[in-house]
Amino acid sequence: MLHDKQSTSRFFRFIAVAVFALAAPALSIDTVKTGNRLPFETIVCGSLRMPVMAAAAHWKPYPTAGIYFVMPSTLSWLSCITGGEAGVIADKSAELTVQCIHVRFGIMADNLIRHSCLQLRPEAGLSSMMIGGEDGIIDLAHSHVFGIVENEYGIYFGIEPRFVWKKLLFSLPIRIERTFSSPDRFDAVIISGLVGYHFDL
Repeated sequence: MLHDKQSTSRFFRFIAVAVFALAAPALSIDTVKTGNRLPFETIVCGSLRMPVMAAAAHWKPYPTAGIYFVMPSTLSWLSCITGGEAGVIADKSAELTVQCIHVRFGIMADNLIRHSCLQLRPEAGLSSMMIGGEDGIIDLAHSHVFGIVENEYGIYFGIEPRFVWKKLLFSLPIRIERTFSSPDRFDAVIISGLVGYHFDL
């Protein structure tokens, strides 16, 4: 487990830099001057996270909910997704409940497999899991919140079947996530339901 405020701060800075580095040419002044519109998606998400392997021996499946944003990248066939979800995880003895926030940044392959209104988009990226400290609570209003919670980092891979109707989109992605916590890794299978809206900036 990590209790390092600096490492958490670095992770969030890395996410911000990665998003802007991939999206910068698409968001350039030249693009705006030529009148090109930039695709952007806002997504509301609910997920069921099911611990597997060693993590399944200690933790129950738990729901999370949150919001994500999808934006174009420098490559026309690739999009960036970033956002997060929050929930409460409980151990199998029901003696411990802990608040958690999951943040992720990833890339998706667009139009790789497409038929009419249906798409199948592979996805991969980096994740962060923030876990409540000794009292199990994450107090985002606390000025030293990053110093009193546990922050763990990982990777994920997934596939997103997506249906698009006009500017609305619906999808049921499945992801596999590995969080490199200590002393044991935390592996989970995540099944989500997403509802989003596509608009052009």
